[in-house]
Amino acid sequence: MQYSDGVQAYLFRDALGKCLQILWLDDRRKDILVPLPPGKSVELVRVDGSRTEMRSTAEGISLSVSPESVLLAYQDEKAGLAKTLATSILQMEMPRDAISVGSTSTFVLKGPGLTVQSLRVSCPPLWTAALNQAAHSGPQFDVRTRGAHLCAASCRR
Repeated sequence: MQYSDGVQAYLFRDALGKCLQILWLDDRRKDILVPLPPGKSVELVRVDGSRTEMRSTAEGISLSVSPESVLLAYQDEKAGLAKTLATSILQMEMPRDAISVGSTSTFVLKGPGLTVQSLRVSCPPLWTAALNQAAHSGPQFDVRTRGAHLCAASCRR
C-alpha cells in the first residue's frame, strides 16, 4: 500500500497471526505513527540487522521511515494495514550539520510531556548515545557515529 504522503507498507501474516510489516519512504525521512493495538510486543528490525524491542501504546508505534526500509514483527490475528498513518507523537529534529562517521551529532526530540526518563534511545552496534535535558528545547541526545544508519528513539508511556 502507498499512503498519501508517499510512505509504502506491506503486511505479511501467517496462519498463526505472526505479522511482518515492511515500511519505507523513497525520497526523505519522516516520523510516523503506525497504528497497532495497544500493548503489542513489536520487534523493529533495521536493514543492518539491528533489532529493537518496542511495545505499542494506545496510539501505536512511533518510528522514522526513510529509503532504508524497516521491518516490524508482531503477533496479531486480525488487524490489517492501517487505512492512514498519523504523525508521530515523537518528533526528532535532525542536526544542522551533516552526520559523518566518527563525529558526534545532537538530535532534539519534541513531543507532549517528553522527559529524559520517558525515552529510550537505541543505536546500531558500536555507536554510543547519551540522553540529556536541554534547558530550552527539551530532551535531546548526543550520538557518536560509527556507520551509516541512524538511531531510533522511542517513548515509554
